[in-house]
Amino acid sequence: MKLVLIVTALLGISACATNINFDMSNDEQTPVEGAPAQDAMVENNQRIIDDARERGELERK
Repeated sequence: MKLVLIVTALLGISACATNINFDMSNDEQTPVEGAPAQDAMVENNQRIIDDARERGELERK
């Protein structure tokens, strides 16, 4: 029983002594408002809108 307490204490001390680094920085670039969309669905929707405008089915507001 004494050995279990000693081992537990040593593990607790060693856990506190380790240098754990939680890096929370985000290296991904955030999209800029007004920048062209990279999503294929958005590009397809924009193509459909542009085609409708060319045919005169959709007026630009």
